Amino acid sequence: MDRIKPFCAWRPTPQSVEETVAPPYDVVDVAEARAIAGKKVHNWLHVTKAEMDLDDGAGEEAIALQSGKAWQALIESGVLAKDDKPSYSIYRSRTKHHEQIGLVAAVKAVAVDDPWFKHHELTQPAKVAGRARLIEAIEAQASPVMLAYREPSVLDGVVDVNALGEPLLDVMWEDGVQHSVWRIDDADEVAALSAKLEKLSALYIADGHHRCVANATLAANAKADGALWQGYHLGVLFTESTLQILPYDRLIADLNGKSTEALLDELGKFGELTARNEAVAPTHPQDLGFYVSGSWYQLRLPDVADDALPAQVLHERVIEPVWGITDPKRDPRIAFIGGHSAARDIETAVDGGHMAIGLTLSATKPWQVLDVADSGSCLPPKSTWYEPKLLDGLFALVD
Repeated sequence: MDRIKPFCAWRPTPQSVEETVAPPYDVVDVAEARAIAGKKVHNWLHVTKAEMDLDDGAGEEAIALQSGKAWQALIESGVLAKDDKPSYSIYRSRTKHHEQIGLVAAVKAVAVDDPWFKHHELTQPAKVAGRARLIEAIEAQASPVMLAYREPSVLDGVVDVNALGEPLLDVMWEDGVQHSVWRIDDADEVAALSAKLEKLSALYIADGHHRCVANATLAANAKADGALWQGYHLGVLFTESTLQILPYDRLIADLNGKSTEALLDELGKFGELTARNEAVAPTHPQDLGFYVSGSWYQLRLPDVADDALPAQVLHERVIEPVWGITDPKRDPRIAFIGGHSAARDIETAVDGGHMAIGLTLSATKPWQVLDVADSGSCLPPKSTWYEPKLLDGLFALVD
């Protein structure tokens, strides 16, 4: 059925990879993009965050046009090379505490409601349209989407990941994550992987919903004999058990007219509230952390199931009753912060007067993400912070 297949990837050369790689476009703002890529003329952000090279306030069409120019310049620069035959790739991200190994493949951009391709997040039409404009402007899939499946790793019994030898591409990113890529182009291995991939019961979007919906929209309007970029996602597939989700903590700009003492009294009515001498990093959905007025507190809520969704518990049991925030994605009082440094960043934001209070929660489990997708539901907003993130600039899907 060719739902998942190898492709001839465009990749940076080993000599240029340090300059091309970039964080995902949606985790940096324009100022951060300029700081990362301003002096790297071949960096991927010139394509995926093209507004960095335009005056502030540039329109969407101008941004798309700039993306196309940057991509063409990248192709013409000679820093990229195209595989000479269809292949899969192995993509490993490694930190001191975690390693995830995925398979890079072209994944058919089926309709959003196709039961084989499951999602757990609502998308915003403006963001979808923006991604579609970028893809059409460069005529390529330049940013990978993170996909998950329930079965054991498709690499098992086909590729010995412990005997891969030197990677084709290898780069240490600024956050200390080692990103390594191997090409799998042996005909027997490619055929074996293709056979196992076709047997997967379903794929789940882990990270990259807006790109996936944009791709599906373009695919629905593409000709049957169109190029791969018009009908396929640039996917990195992981077995669910290898993914790591970190907590996605919250910051709120005010105490809703209350003093710190009055707020703590109110929180204490919800459960057992105790002062802590260090940052609170919950591991169970019944536990929540609060940083306010220079101090940390832990709140233990009663009657919270082990499999409860942490973001749902926090919102329904605390944020909405105390602050009256009903739409956390659009309410300007609330911000979100993820990653290993979240607690330190919360302290900085609150101590600096930029926010009034920080709230910490436990992490959503990967199996919960898949269960929600299977049910046809959506996770609460900002439920997942996947880490390590997939880098842009290691491969692209074109034709």
